[in-house]
Amino acid sequence: NEESRYIMIRAPGLNGLLGAARTLRQVLGRQNAFEELIKVDRPNAALQDASKRAGAARHDSPSEALNLHDVSSGIMWLEACSRSSAAADRAVARQNQSLAEEQLAKLSSLVTVGNQLAAAGVLRGPFASLVRVTVQNMLSKRVKSGMKAGWLLPGKTPGITAGFLLRQGENKSAGLFAREERASAAFERALTASFQGRRTLTFKESELVGVPEALSKVWLKRGQYQLPSGRDSINRLMPFCGNEEARQKLFDAYYDGFGGQLDAAALTLLRARKELAEKLGFASWAEYQLRPLADVASHPARAREFLDLCWARLQPCMAPKLKKMQELASLQGMDSLEHAHEQYFESVVTGQEPNSLKLAEYLPAEAALRRLMDVIGSASNIRFQSLSSHQGWKTGWHSGTRCFEVIDEAPHTDGRHLGYVYINLFTQRFSSKSLAPGAVILAPGHVYLGLNLQAPSWGATKILTPADLTTAAHELGHAVHMLCMEGCMQQFHDLPLDVAELPSVFMEVLATQPSVVEKYARHHASESAPESSLSGCMQNSPFFYAKKLRNLSVGLGLHSEEFDPHSATPRTLREASIQMWQRYSPVKADPHFSPFGDDAGGLMATVGANGVAYLLCYLRAELMLQAAKGKTRSRSQEAARWLNPEFAGQLRLQLLDKSFPGQRLATLLPSLATEPSIVPKLPHPLPALPAAATGAESGLFARLSNKN
Repeated sequence: NEESRYIMIRAPGLNGLLGAARTLRQVLGRQNAFEELIKVDRPNAALQDASKRAGAARHDSPSEALNLHDVSSGIMWLEACSRSSAAADRAVARQNQSLAEEQLAKLSSLVTVGNQLAAAGVLRGPFASLVRVTVQNMLSKRVKSGMKAGWLLPGKTPGITAGFLLRQGENKSAGLFAREERASAAFERALTASFQGRRTLTFKESELVGVPEALSKVWLKRGQYQLPSGRDSINRLMPFCGNEEARQKLFDAYYDGFGGQLDAAALTLLRARKELAEKLGFASWAEYQLRPLADVASHPARAREFLDLCWARLQPCMAPKLKKMQELASLQGMDSLEHAHEQYFESVVTGQEPNSLKLAEYLPAEAALRRLMDVIGSASNIRFQSLSSHQGWKTGWHSGTRCFEVIDEAPHTDGRHLGYVYINLFTQRFSSKSLAPGAVILAPGHVYLGLNLQAPSWGATKILTPADLTTAAHELGHAVHMLCMEGCMQQFHDLPLDVAELPSVFMEVLATQPSVVEKYARHHASESAPESSLSGCMQNSPFFYAKKLRNLSVGLGLHSEEFDPHSATPRTLREASIQMWQRYSPVKADPHFSPFGDDAGGLMATVGANGVAYLLCYLRAELMLQAAKGKTRSRSQEAARWLNPEFAGQLRLQLLDKSFPGQRLATLLPSLATEPSIVPKLPHPLPALPAAATGAESGLFARLSNKN
């Protein structure tokens, strides 16, 4: 249910009454909070070189934090959209094209903001749902009219996303988009059920030898251990359990849950995407998705070559530890390293999982998050200032939501205000929904960040895992980018994925550097810093990237011309996906295995073939950090290089603040493309990926080799 994607807001009853009172005040005062929200969204603002604007107020920002009672009324949303659409109609009647474009962009911003608030649960109920359809039709009617009349030019007219424009064209694709969305939702539901596990397994304590009590105690019931055959159990047991039979038993039960019903749902989704891509003028869904990316991955064939190159670079990095894993497997009577036991032997050889468990004691949630925010602030010349009073029933926010004002601390800015971030650490108690972490622009200058961690028991201190911490760093990177970037919401939403994800991946990689870990990790009881052997365990290993390659291979292959969904069956789909996964695996796939039970399923549900963009971001992030570090050897000097105003200033200038061409995406889509002499195609906004990024002597692969 899209409306329940973010659970951050509003208990019924009192909040409903307060919202109605705030709405009445707006009506009597002839005000509209939705119109006030989008005043800072300026799609028609001229793009200027950020270096020429240093010290100036780069963009407007909201003057106060968001009170959800002000924007909880569908009536006020409808009124704002109606006024804007009427103004656009008048401008068209007067043949005032620039004013028509301005009002249409304003209407698009209003529709976007309302949709985000509805998805967040602020605008809800039958009437709000009716308003969503009504305002969507308002915008659609005027966009279609403008495109038909020739004054609205995709790739030139600002403020309207390429995705929305695609649905309005003459290619009759709107129905196929809806079909793809339904198939995607059905696949995601089936995938979620499989992730949760379809069986419960019983183990004796002796069968769970090696599993720390801190992990196993949640399964203990009446003297036996009851394990759901889901992903959480796999993640907890497989790296630690020394019992071969127990590992195989759980492995088989977990992957048996990814059966023919899920494969059939995947096939339905792949067929819908294939037909939609062809209607849009592409040979495959992968070609459609990859077109906006950097040249090295902008076509399925080039993306495959890129993955092959990364796999070739990874193998020498993995070889020493892989050899040790194979030796351990041989000692336990295995002819070769078997798939079901790969994770266990990797944990034994690298020590990463045991060390991560120890490091968690140094990551108490509230304190670690606050220190992490200080680190990210130093890396981007901003400051998060807590607004502890802005929560609860007075403002409509859930009591667990923390509000922060984001202040610019770059030189010559005089501490100007950038906007607000609203952070929810935990899912609501007694909620049955399991929500993925995410950051979203609710409105210009207002970013919501949901980490959606499991809340601690009453009176207990929540301890984060290293994975939780890197997720928080990733999402905070998104939040900083959303507030710093020059340009409007449409420009942000139309960014290529390898640009949109680079700030977040950069912050994620920065947060895993040993010298940076020591800045925010403190023991929950003693406040002491972790030993150096622990602070180094957060960096991604060669096996992390090998697993990423396998899953990216599945997403790329199934969505490209390597696979034909129309002639396939669920069985041949399973066989093809395993073959694609096997291409980058040092072990042979187990007969019970389905790649959808690995990360390939989640990637297919969310980004499809576009996941290769994340690998591009990891390569760029590693290269950026190494370039800034120079020949520095000591950890303290490393952190000093990365967390200083000069480096942060360059990051702001070249990435975070930069307003990239917002209309580029529309120029790359055949069904939207205008005559190049009128709207020329634009290059990728980032410099070409340097050869050093995939070289063996520098960047990511050099670090991975040195780690051996």
